[in-house]
Amino acid sequence: MRGLGETYAIMGANFKLLNAGYPIHAPVEAALTLVAQHGIQAGAIESIYVGMPTTSLKIVDNRDMHNICLQTC
Repeated sequence: MRGLGETYAIMGANFKLLNAGYPIHAPVEAALTLVAQHGIQAGAIESIYVGMPTTSLKIVDNRDMHNICLQTC
């Protein structure tokens, strides 16, 4: 019983909360947070610049599948 209840494996898990490729989650969550916190209307957004590591960008940049394409999400 030593250590029981001290650590929980679930706390180290990653959850996929969006129907999108994993590298897209951080930029989409950031955008949704900004929209919610500042009451930004979708029509008020002209463009968005997303900076991300090159290796991650290669996975999601201009892909044909919409759920792994950063430009579509």
